[in-house]
Amino acid sequence: MTDRMNPELPTSSGLQAGDVFRQLADIFTFVGDDNFFDRLTQCIATILGVDYVLCARIEDFRQVSVPVSFYTPRGHQQAPHYVLAGTPCERVRGQDTCYFSEGVAAQFPSDTMLSDLGVDSYMGYAIMNRSGKKLGLICIMHSQTLENESIARDVLRMCGAQIGVEMQRQASLGQISQLAYQDVVTGLPNRAAFTEKLNNELYESMRSDEPLSLLVLDLRRFKEINDLHGHEVGDAVLALTAKRLKGFIENGEYLARYGSDEFGILMPGLGGSDLPLAIERVKSAFHEPIKVNSKLSVFVEVNVGAAQYPGESESGGTLFQHASIALEHAKRVSTRSRIYDASMGEFLQQKQSKIERLGQAIRNEGLALYYQPQFDLYTGELIGAEALCRWDDEVWGQVSPVEFIALAEERGLIRELGDWVVRNASAQLREWNKDKDRFTGVLSINVSAQQFDSPYLVDYFLNSTKDIPTERLGIEITESIMMRYPEQAMKLLARLRERGYSISIDDFGTGFSSLSYLSRFPLSALKIDRSFVSAITTDKHNMSIVSTIIAMAKNLKMNVVAEGVETEEQAELLRNLGCHSVQGYLYGKPVSAREFEQAWLS
Repeated sequence: MTDRMNPELPTSSGLQAGDVFRQLADIFTFVGDDNFFDRLTQCIATILGVDYVLCARIEDFRQVSVPVSFYTPRGHQQAPHYVLAGTPCERVRGQDTCYFSEGVAAQFPSDTMLSDLGVDSYMGYAIMNRSGKKLGLICIMHSQTLENESIARDVLRMCGAQIGVEMQRQASLGQISQLAYQDVVTGLPNRAAFTEKLNNELYESMRSDEPLSLLVLDLRRFKEINDLHGHEVGDAVLALTAKRLKGFIENGEYLARYGSDEFGILMPGLGGSDLPLAIERVKSAFHEPIKVNSKLSVFVEVNVGAAQYPGESESGGTLFQHASIALEHAKRVSTRSRIYDASMGEFLQQKQSKIERLGQAIRNEGLALYYQPQFDLYTGELIGAEALCRWDDEVWGQVSPVEFIALAEERGLIRELGDWVVRNASAQLREWNKDKDRFTGVLSINVSAQQFDSPYLVDYFLNSTKDIPTERLGIEITESIMMRYPEQAMKLLARLRERGYSISIDDFGTGFSSLSYLSRFPLSALKIDRSFVSAITTDKHNMSIVSTIIAMAKNLKMNVVAEGVETEEQAELLRNLGCHSVQGYLYGKPVSAREFEQAWLS
């Protein structure tokens, strides 16, 4: 066992009830801190004058105790997992303390830890959730009979309640963290997990001089399935497609869902003449129809694009890009599959053309801002809007923001683009409120990763908006951006909050942030990602996640905005869960400034 930590805590001078509970209250203020459990176990040992204090989680499925903090006379020690059977911890149940006043080691001879530690007395209390499930336990052990038994019981009961809240919070964060790397519909790794795996496998291939192939595939006419049968059937098809693909990939290959109807497969050690055979193997997974239910079977066809290393791809991003280019070419040939070659480089020329035209659009006012309203879910009052950049090019037509923002970041245009958005959004707000305050909510501006990495953004934002009431403007950043460099992010956001601007976390739940970090950020609101909201009425897991996010936000005194609300049923459920603010097509699509003004400001 190794010493982990030994923080300084106040020492009680006797067991006066007021002093005891005051010390506990001081420790409870550290809830959410990484060392909360260690602080608490040491505090209990100090207050009660006992040798050992153990706090542990319970793994129900195998009836094992997993210690999270173990305080001993030598400080905090690392304790191993242990089976509950044959230990006093097994007897800790319900809402009462379990107490063995003496001879506990003799009563449980199979629990060798008790005799090794020289324990004579034991008191334990179960940690329960609201539904009565046992989450863990807190117990004290001493070499003599406990003094002040009644106070010890009260201490364990108080601490047990607080530990239960913290364990449930951590479990909820664990669910959110899992969602960051797992696709909810199929259970497969998602795009983030796939990207990490791709980079790792490519590094290993370069190091070992072994080939690596990447397949990307999508489902033909998947939109038709959604349109004809509904999104519930569409999700079922995706889940069954994933299951079908799992049966046709070989050991060592890695399958993920990285987009709407798009899947990726990594094939380490495979390349050259073996790649076409591997493609046909994957395509053969769909020779038979997919049975959705007793009444419906659908034939699924796939397009497959592939790229390989060694070749023209020397980075994970390039390998993926080449496979995606091959996928686009596969859609135009009868075989429905292509392997990337240099002739497909025309796509890159088109990309370069888009980049050049994007630069011209930024400098020549060729972009437009659209505004999507946000409403109070209870009163129906307009409380804000999100400014969204749009690009309708003479050559390329309407280019997706996802595409042109990525192009701007890749080619160093993001600062110009960000400045343009701030400048035009501010000008529009001034126009709306020129004669009187017609727009009284918060106008939010999105910030990309590269913008936020530079303090210039904050300076430009402050200088460009200094004549606008600070309560009228806010910045939205994604959870993943915030957690890239959390300490730097806190400093930048603090400057904005000090001036009175609001700060919102966009797409919350799709990234991973420690609650101890989250509580330190000067945030105004969390925006629940539309992927959770879209399935909130049909997926209990999604509803649980949304409920957890709303509860966390309330505890942190933040507002919650649900994105992508499209049905009255979703709105009603969100209202019942305590969400106050909404944004989505049910209430209003992104529209031009003139349309926004006519619809909601006249």
